[in-house]
Amino acid sequence: MLVKPLTYMNNSGVVIPGLLNKFRIPSEKMIVICDNMDLPYGMCRIKKKGSGGGHNGLRSIDSIMEGRGYTRLFVGVSRPDIGVSIVEHVLSVPSGADLRDFMKGVERAAEAVELIVNKSVEEAMHEYNRRVT
Repeated sequence: MLVKPLTYMNNSGVVIPGLLNKFRIPSEKMIVICDNMDLPYGMCRIKKKGSGGGHNGLRSIDSIMEGRGYTRLFVGVSRPDIGVSIVEHVLSVPSGADLRDFMKGVERAAEAVELIVNKSVEEAMHEYNRRVT
């Protein structure tokens, strides 16, 4: 099941308890996909645990989940250029080579989800938590 909350990102955790309960899904099976400015375009990284790392959507989810584990899949969006606000950067569509690399990252993330679902988080981490050349 793929879910895109219709809440503001800062409240994205609100929908999770109802979904997990309704469909009897253990939190360990949940994969949250989000952007990460510390990763370059084209990269994705998977973590089984961790903090929100300053990401407001993850902070919301973490506060709702109260320490229950879930997998995080980060897609690189790079840092904004000087003079561009973070909000403007993450809400805009990249262009040129950045768009091409971003789409590679999205494709890698989709492949990673398939590997997590069909094999294991560990195998996906081994395969996708490395630099793209």
